[in-house]
Amino acid sequence: MSTSPVQKRKLFDSINTKIIFVIILSILPLNLLVIASTAKSIDVIKEQARIFMENTASLYMQKLDNRISSINYFFYDLYGHDADFIRLTELSGDDEYAISQTAVAQKFRKHIETSDSADGYFFQTKEIRDSIFVMPGSRLILDSAIAYTARSMLEVRLTQTDLSRLGMWNLAVIGGRQWLLRIYSYDTCSFGAVISMEEVCRNVMESIEYSGLKVDVRMGQPGEIADGDLRVSSVSNRIDLTLSLSVPASEVIQNLPWLNRFMIGMAFLYVLLIPMLILSLNRILLRPLRIIRSALLHLKAGNQDYRIIIHNYSKEFRSIDQSFNEMADNIERLKIENYEKEMARQKTEHHNLQLQHRNLQLQIHPHFLLNMFKLIHSLAQTREYASVQKLALYLSNYFRYIFRSGKELETFEQEYDLIRQYLEVSAIRYPDRFTINYNIEAPVMKVKVPPLIIHSFIENIIHHALVADGIVHIHLSASYKDGWVTFFVSDDGVGMDSVTATNINDGILASNDGILASKEDEQTHLGLYNTYQRLLYFYGERSTIHVESTPGNGAFFTVHFPYVLEEVNPD
Repeated sequence: MSTSPVQKRKLFDSINTKIIFVIILSILPLNLLVIASTAKSIDVIKEQARIFMENTASLYMQKLDNRISSINYFFYDLYGHDADFIRLTELSGDDEYAISQTAVAQKFRKHIETSDSADGYFFQTKEIRDSIFVMPGSRLILDSAIAYTARSMLEVRLTQTDLSRLGMWNLAVIGGRQWLLRIYSYDTCSFGAVISMEEVCRNVMESIEYSGLKVDVRMGQPGEIADGDLRVSSVSNRIDLTLSLSVPASEVIQNLPWLNRFMIGMAFLYVLLIPMLILSLNRILLRPLRIIRSALLHLKAGNQDYRIIIHNYSKEFRSIDQSFNEMADNIERLKIENYEKEMARQKTEHHNLQLQHRNLQLQIHPHFLLNMFKLIHSLAQTREYASVQKLALYLSNYFRYIFRSGKELETFEQEYDLIRQYLEVSAIRYPDRFTINYNIEAPVMKVKVPPLIIHSFIENIIHHALVADGIVHIHLSASYKDGWVTFFVSDDGVGMDSVTATNINDGILASNDGILASKEDEQTHLGLYNTYQRLLYFYGERSTIHVESTPGNGAFFTVHFPYVLEEVNPD
């Protein structure tokens, strides 16, 4: 079943999905880096091992070539210049022949003991089957029994083999061991030398300390090796002989530094920790956020009695839960207090029940409150906890200011603090959309004013005067003179048409029965209408509101009323 675009969008909008992606994207690059670094280290170690094995194979092959050259030169000198050796090839059979035979045997033995050449020499006549075999055990680091066995088998082989068919140098198994054999075959005699390849292989293995090292010597091309083995080969410059070394790659990798092994282990550990990280974040962050979201949805649905059960998650969420419960309590108390206040005012106010309802609308601002809750939810989803706390504190102060002791008037100093908090919260919702400048004279701070009387002008600017492609500059100032206080609220935003400005200045904001002329007017100017009515209610005709505005050039409001320090009784 395919997933619809809406479902995909909801999936990727989920904070759970985003956190999982963040965790994976945080760990995956590190794992890839570790894997790449380790692979590079393995390649370096393999290359170092290969170079070392290659140099070792080349060194021993060079030594072997030197031994072969020494043997060739030795026989060349004997066959061409040595009188004893020449006498043996002539098959004279006299006493001098016996003396020459002993002399040649001594020369064979001396050459073995004084030079790094052959491990054994032999000479055999073809007609009289007279033989000389010199293969000392001490030279091969073998006991005399093994040397004797090898010598005897070599004698049998030379007797039974058609020497004329043999090549120059060949590998042969003699006495159960591998030898490099060279036979010079002439009409009257055959002679040659043997080199123990088993000793060469043993020396190579002692030079390279790998337990799984294999040394292979063969004529021609090297043989096949097992998969995963590291192999090098060296070819003789003298004969068709190849020395091959192979070692399992796994044994080479055992030399990987401990730090690389530790990094590999950590990479696997990070992968295993992903579920634990998700579970921890679910408990620490996601579950509390779901509780807050559920509470906001209950409140939005009209369940005013819903409260959050405070859990011991973290101090930030405890503060948010407490603030939410306080706001819900204030809303509930607001409904009760304003209902009682509305019933009491019916006997004294000169306006009807509709005006009381509009005053209640001004104080509560459900649309404003729901927007604040939505903003809290959005900030909580993006984990901007500092902004959530600031917004929660503002709403708490907002309701506390409205319902403080049930008073009709409060000092402007308190409203001034609330205005500053409101603009800080608005800056979160509309970043870089406005600036604010204050110029309040000190005496004005003590004047008694109806709650939110100036706040509503600032709020109206934020809701209606901001422009989409610029910054609106807001200015709030107040002065005191001769028992009167004057507030100036200005902005350079969208402004208003001349008809609306004239109606505001003439006080024509409602029909004769107190109802605004149109639904659009009711939505746009309800706050201004209620502000005007409350000024009349507390200060009578002495209070005024005046505006200067044109479309696109902002608005300049002037609010003028008597300076009072005591509670006002409109009756």
